[in-house]
Amino acid sequence: MKFTTSPKAGKHHAWALIITATLIILLADGFAMFRLPAPELAENRVLAGRPSMPVNAGEWQSLGGRADAFVTDNFPPRAHLIAYLNYFRYLLGYSGSPKVVVGNQGWMFYNDGTDMSKTAGMMRLSQPAIDEWLIGFHQRSKFVESKGGRFYMLLAPMKEDIFPEFRPDWMPRQRVATEFDDFVSGARKAGIDRLVDPRPELLEAKSRQQIWHKYDTHWTGLGAYIGYRALMTRMAIDMPEMQPLPLESFRASTLVPWQQPRDLSLMLGIGGFLQHGGVSFQEFPVHDPAKTIFLSERKDWTAPQILLTGAAGGKTLLWIRDSFGSEMLPMLKPHFSKIIMVHLQDGFFRQELVEKYHPEVVLLEVIEGGARHTMARLPDVPL
Repeated sequence: MKFTTSPKAGKHHAWALIITATLIILLADGFAMFRLPAPELAENRVLAGRPSMPVNAGEWQSLGGRADAFVTDNFPPRAHLIAYLNYFRYLLGYSGSPKVVVGNQGWMFYNDGTDMSKTAGMMRLSQPAIDEWLIGFHQRSKFVESKGGRFYMLLAPMKEDIFPEFRPDWMPRQRVATEFDDFVSGARKAGIDRLVDPRPELLEAKSRQQIWHKYDTHWTGLGAYIGYRALMTRMAIDMPEMQPLPLESFRASTLVPWQQPRDLSLMLGIGGFLQHGGVSFQEFPVHDPAKTIFLSERKDWTAPQILLTGAAGGKTLLWIRDSFGSEMLPMLKPHFSKIIMVHLQDGFFRQELVEKYHPEVVLLEVIEGGARHTMARLPDVPL
């Protein structure tokens, strides 16, 4: 049997399509008139910009794709549509972003592209690679000691390592041996005792305190304090005056909503739909601008900078850090009169700063998932 469409029906369909497309365009164009507050959406990527006028055949050929990307990324209701869709997905127990994993009881975890294989014990360095890592640690220790200081390393655990019970169903719900354990056991066998592992104290405290943020990658101020205490306890073996201060020595911050740690919920655009909290000791600004010396043109929190704290003792700390250090900074200030703070993105070891400032302490602080990248051999430092 052959079906045909009458010219009249076809005309109606065409008009329906035109009217629908027009309404969509008008709605998108007039969306800003409603002045609805835009959801906070941090996609960790640069949105497509307006395409420039083509000047050659290749640019003319790619113009359609560039224009489509610009329209898609700058569609006025885009953030709202993404946020509400992702919140609906979240309520169903899954994520709208490949970088965020929704686990048990709504906990969020960061996916670095490995589906959390490191904490599942599925990604581990070979023994020769571990041995090379330990050689790199020895090199750094000897170099810092040759300049009058001591080298320490603090490994910050990944969230799913401390809270396996909240992992997604496709992951094991119990802790297993990981690369973190390989570094710690290898260091002990090699006679390295300045690699600080705060996991035992964190695991013991998690049932009594909120030591991690449910919707953020990082530990809370209480979790950071446990890491600080483990670090300073080890330092105090070498320098008895570096005893950790009691928790009561630090004043909790009152954070406005945009300051609340919530990097994972922001990746989904649903930070405004969820209740965030947790004790924080972060300071805004992080230090007195009049007592901050930037070492480059950059002025963001990752920029290399020197903080003059006025603390007694006159000790200098060279701190190579990642974002887990933000909560720890107020705790370290009372111990060091000068803190040279640099980010891992600018290098895992800064020989030139050790040589220039001769710090009493060099601290490398990094999340466990990035530890494997930190100890490449120093070509001009003897073993």
